[in-house]
Amino acid sequence: MGWIKGSIYVLDRYHLSKYVTQATAHMADITPIMWKHINNGDKKKVKELFSAIISATETETKKKAVQEAKKYILKNWDGIRNQYKSDYIGCSAEGHVSHILSARLSSRPLGWCKTGVDQMARLRAFEANGGVVYDLLLAKKRRRLEKQEI
Repeated sequence: MGWIKGSIYVLDRYHLSKYVTQATAHMADITPIMWKHINNGDKKKVKELFSAIISATETETKKKAVQEAKKYILKNWDGIRNQYKSDYIGCSAEGHVSHILSARLSSRPLGWCKTGVDQMARLRAFEANGGVVYDLLLAKKRRRLEKQEI
């Protein structure tokens, strides 16, 4: 948000879902109720539901997990609500990192120097944005040949 003027914080659905599941997995019938309160923007009912879940949870480790989920969701409430604004289109940054960059740079890692990893990341982004690598290399070769002729 500090890099792009006018940007606002939006918590992505993946992370929100992760914490809703963490809080309600042991009480599956509660999950749709939690989502209903979140989707309606009713923070008070979300807090009340968390209190009820914590009271009904038997093991201390699960209570701790529910409390962690509660803290995360309430701390990120503004980012959650920003998902519902009319001018919010969505974001695929997480998916792009996973499928475009990580697929080549970390999921199946090789040895990379800083220059090499930068070039590979740029090349993968170029291709993902519709660029044709062959055309890029051909244009680069033409420029190199033109410089040699000069």
